[in-house]
Order: sequence, then C-alpha cells, then structure tokens
Amino acid sequence: MGIYSDRNLYAGVNPHLNSFLQSDPENDWESFHSTHITHLMEALDATLPPGYACMAEKSLQITRVNDENESTRSRSKADVMIYSTSGMRSGTSPVMEMKSLPFAEMSLAELDDPDEALTGVVIYKITSTRRIPVTRLELLSPGNKPGGAHFEQYWHKRRESLRSEVNLVEVDYLHQFPPVVRHLPSYAHGDENAYPFMIIVSHPHPAYETGKARFFGSHVDVPLPGIQLPLLLEDTMPFDLNSIYDRTCVSNRIFRDAIDYSQLPLAFDRYSPADQERIRARMAAIAAEVAS
Repeated sequence: MGIYSDRNLYAGVNPHLNSFLQSDPENDWESFHSTHITHLMEALDATLPPGYACMAEKSLQITRVNDENESTRSRSKADVMIYSTSGMRSGTSPVMEMKSLPFAEMSLAELDDPDEALTGVVIYKITSTRRIPVTRLELLSPGNKPGGAHFEQYWHKRRESLRSEVNLVEVDYLHQFPPVVRHLPSYAHGDENAYPFMIIVSHPHPAYETGKARFFGSHVDVPLPGIQLPLLLEDTMPFDLNSIYDRTCVSNRIFRDAIDYSQLPLAFDRYSPADQERIRARMAAIAAEVAS
C-alpha cells in the first residue's frame, strides 16, 4: 500500500516529485513551474520592503513564424521581476547576515562566453523612475538548460540582463540536466562536488565587469539554501525558498499522488550514491513512523 502525505516529508526538494516532473517535462514540469512562480510572486509581494513591488511574467516566450521567408521571432521576460517604486536612492535596509554560505564565487566577466551569445533578442529595461527593474528571478526549465531547445536564447537573455545591471537569481531543481553555467561541476554527469539543486545569485554591481555570481547548493533531504535577495543598490531581503517550495510541492492532487513514499523515485539511479542513501533513509523513517 502506498504512503502519501499532505505535506513534504523531506527537508528540501522532494526527490519523488522532482523525478516525476522531469519524466515528462513538457506537461508536468510546466504545471509545476507556473504554480511555483505564482507562489514565489505571492511570497515576495507579502515580504518585500516598502518601495518595492513584483510582477510575474513568462520566462521565455517564443513566437515562431512558419513562413520560410520570415525569420523566427522571440520575446523573453523574467519569471518574477522586482521593481523599485521610489526611483533611484541609497540603500535603506540594514545589512543582514546570510543564512547560507556560497560554495563558489566567480566574476561575472569570467562566466562571459562570447561563443554562446546570440543576436536578435532584445531585453527591455523600463526606465520610468517609478518602475526600475532591479532583480530578475528565474525558475529554470529543461528547455533553458544546456542541450535544451531554448538554451542559447536563454543564455543570451541572461547575459544581456546582467549587462544592463539587473540582478539575477536563478533557481535550479533540475538535477537530471547539466548546470546552466558550464564552469560548474555537473551532478547530471556524476562530477565530484556537484549539487543536484542550486540557487545562483548574480550581482552585476557596481558594474558588470566587477560583479560576482555566487552559487548556493543543497542535496537531497537538506533544506534549500537561505540567501539574501539583492535589490536596488545595497538593499537586500531574506529569501526563504524552502517554505515556498514546500507549499508548491503539495499544492495539487497530481503532485501529491506522485509522491509515494513507499516507492523509490523514478530514475532513482540519476541521484548520486550519497543522495540515494538519503532517500532510502528518509523512506525507512517514514515507513517506521507509519507502522508505529
């Protein structure tokens, strides 16, 4: 008999649901993506400091033209865009200590790879003094990862966004796909010291050439990292992704029914040996609690 729950019984990303979503990314992942983005927007809207607001937009919207005589057109938007509603100003939020430490740090210029850049995609920066985009939040999808149909377009959008000095926070739950930044070890390829789940925080300030990208990672049954979300200039705010993920994880019946704690996750072998042990240990603990 299956074991189900109306809450996430893992400390972080649920491997049962995560593998299920990646087994049919065109359908299941898109549903999770849209639901999670809504929850991210709602959480940010409730916790952003005064002077900020957020809007949810599609991550990568592509309109293809079938006529062979016309070129393919594409238009991209951020998943969640944070705006300053009071114009340019100095930072007012106190500096807060980050909950988690990054496992790596690189210069943004070091990550710049001109061979992967494309032309023809326009990134718009709103210049109104009351709606200045300051932070872009992206939930990565399979099509945006290396090997995906939209990776090159996404990489170009990413690069141009950072060059326009908009902060970028990328959330990556897709352990079966290589990391979007090729300099990092790949969990999908079994590289040593790789993480299945990551948050990438890119801060192109005071300029792109001197900006930094910080990488935060977690393993199975480990809480998602707590970070400070960069806002305008020196403003920051705590960002608790774990609680938002927990909400999305069990937010509808399809997701809940996909999480059977009595069965190993789909594509179990796509997890590292250490994470496989964590999964087995958690399943055994859940089964023992149910039996007691």
